[in-house]
Amino acid sequence: MADRGTLPSNVTTSAGVGTRLKVWVQGVPLATRLVIGLCCGVYLYELIFGNLHKWVCLSPFFFSPAGFLPSRFYTLFTFNWFHQGILHLLMNMMAFYFMSCTLEHRTGTLRYSWLLFIMGVLGGLIHVGVSYFLSLIGLVSLKTCGVGYSGVIFGVLVIECHLSETLSRSVFGFFTVPSKLYPWILLALMQIIIPNASFLGHMAGIFTGYLYLFGLLELILIGTRVVPALEGLPPLKWITKYDFYIANQPPSPARLSWSGLKDRVQSLMQKIRPPTANNATTSGRV
Repeated sequence: MADRGTLPSNVTTSAGVGTRLKVWVQGVPLATRLVIGLCCGVYLYELIFGNLHKWVCLSPFFFSPAGFLPSRFYTLFTFNWFHQGILHLLMNMMAFYFMSCTLEHRTGTLRYSWLLFIMGVLGGLIHVGVSYFLSLIGLVSLKTCGVGYSGVIFGVLVIECHLSETLSRSVFGFFTVPSKLYPWILLALMQIIIPNASFLGHMAGIFTGYLYLFGLLELILIGTRVVPALEGLPPLKWITKYDFYIANQPPSPARLSWSGLKDRVQSLMQKIRPPTANNATTSGRV
């Protein structure tokens, strides 16, 4: 018979796991937990009430002259939140969690939430536009329909890799690559491992990430000066007092610039340019 003054070891372990889980959940910032919660909630809804993909997926066909259907434009706002299966959902949410927490702390919850929304819609538009032009030369079919948060995740990955102080990333524990090349390596590997993955959808996400880094989304993002006024509104004011809400952060100075891109391209061209006769003669002198 167990001593009344002590608890069984399994009770202690359960309490420890529960405490750690509570601490982990409390450490996840608001925008990140909302995205994960919404995607998981939508998946559970489909398990109970049936698959809704044919109504919510994004199809380039409905945006093309051949099948133009304005009533399907709402899919630009729905396709991100649905997933093909539990594996698709788990892979996306795990990847999103590890990158999103850092970026939300760097940006602030309000601005980051709006950035995720813009990247989702803009990535869908880019995907539709590129699909249409590639279909004109027979490279892709317009009659496809995609779902999933992968495009936004690739955009977040691009931003996080460029703003992070980490210089290299491990690719599945097998080898390391420079951080700024990591999204492209992952894009290629994902296409090899999962051939049915939407290559154009992932590429569109990467492109939105670079648009943000080059400052081309500034006109449609929430400015830092506007955030305090928005946070003072009644719907948001009560949320800002919680620890999971990240206050507005100053813009990161580590963004890309057109002049910097030009310098890097010129430097690369100089490295790969074949030597001229003058250069060859000069290099032979001692």
